[in-house]
Amino acid sequence: QIDDFVVAFTEGKAFKKMTEKNFKMSDKKVKENSVAEDFIRFAVKARSDQTLIAFTNLGNCCKIDMEIAPECRYRDKGHKFSEEAKEVQRNEYPVAFFAVDEQKLPDGHLLFFTKDGLIKKTEWAEYNLIKPYYQAIKLKDGDELIGVEQDLNDTTIAYITKDGLSLNAVKDDIPVQGRVAGGVKGLNLSKGDQIVFASQVDEEGEFIIVTDAGFYKRVIVAEIEPLARYRKGVKIVELGKDSKVVFASYVKEPFDMAIVDTFGVVF
Repeated sequence: QIDDFVVAFTEGKAFKKMTEKNFKMSDKKVKENSVAEDFIRFAVKARSDQTLIAFTNLGNCCKIDMEIAPECRYRDKGHKFSEEAKEVQRNEYPVAFFAVDEQKLPDGHLLFFTKDGLIKKTEWAEYNLIKPYYQAIKLKDGDELIGVEQDLNDTTIAYITKDGLSLNAVKDDIPVQGRVAGGVKGLNLSKGDQIVFASQVDEEGEFIIVTDAGFYKRVIVAEIEPLARYRKGVKIVELGKDSKVVFASYVKEPFDMAIVDTFGVVF
């Protein structure tokens, strides 16, 4: 029997494998006693006969057998990622999940985004290794992987930084590189600045931006003109002297946002 699951990684760095039925029927409203494990950072649908490929912040790739991975419910605490991927190092955690058929990886390319603004484009076929844990990208000292996506047609790459800058970069000149390559420069990041958001976008939808001063802003993506990569970008939000962007995302449909204040209260 083949079962359908939702596999998620939470803000509390917990690994959760839930039946799709349990995930759909669960109450996802924010409660007074909500904790980090209740908020999903990212999730994918997967079948019990598939393999879960997880790319980690340290630039490695882990393979997890969906039949063996333990099951829980939506409101359960979940499991440590290191319990499912025993080879991972201390402070290593996933930044992206892909559910694939063991005998046939998807077609096309993957895009890798790093904390220091590098981007790498690699064919899916490069990750057809038998080993359960191996290098996915070469990272410089201090750099980390922050996201991995399937390369999509008719998209650009959007960056939003802690200092309120945004770059909407065309990706026509990104070369295809091998599995252990380090990538090319995507964003010219100023000293002391950090990337808050990096992802592919199209001409539809909006950016959502939140600052640590409690200000919220929505910006239509089409207002940010596409430019060549490796630029500093343009100002997307005005910040006070000591204020920073703490959250940014890209949306096409309405969604709820959970905020945790300095006292740990969720609303």
